[in-house]
Amino acid sequence: MTGICNCGSDTTMRWPVLHHMPCAYVGPSYDFTLGYDGYTCPKCDITFKQTAPDSEILGYAFRCTVCGAEWLEDEAA
Repeated sequence: MTGICNCGSDTTMRWPVLHHMPCAYVGPSYDFTLGYDGYTCPKCDITFKQTAPDSEILGYAFRCTVCGAEWLEDEAA
């Protein structure tokens, strides 16, 4: 599935899925608090930059702005 939801809406938001390696938390970037110094992990409360060597983008997630459904981007997309 790409950016079109099962409800038929194409009004979706695309978010990177971040992996914070020190605590192994994985989630969409909106799970992390974004501040002046970077992202703050919701699990361990450590702040890091998205480009830091102890974090990585694993892929992308979509969220429908109409019904709120969430899904991961297909690898083939």
